[in-house]
Amino acid sequence: MPSLPDAQAQHEPEWREILTHGPRGLLTRGTQGYRLMRWMLRRMPSNPRCKHCYVPFAGIGRGILRLFGFGPSRKNPTMCNF
Repeated sequence: MPSLPDAQAQHEPEWREILTHGPRGLLTRGTQGYRLMRWMLRRMPSNPRCKHCYVPFAGIGRGILRLFGFGPSRKNPTMCNF
């Protein structure tokens, strides 16, 4: 394998981890933060909701979560743009 420039060599282990095991973070699917987010969103009143993470698309929940950038996707109205 040819040698990589210093910047690429420095970030190679991080990218290898992301590409082989998936991204890691607070709201990554399967983490405790993600489960907590879904639990809280399920308790907000309103239907219809995102089929993936339960973000409400109508009512009071819609207004609150719009402030944080959540809303229905343009391409699939049953999923959010998260």
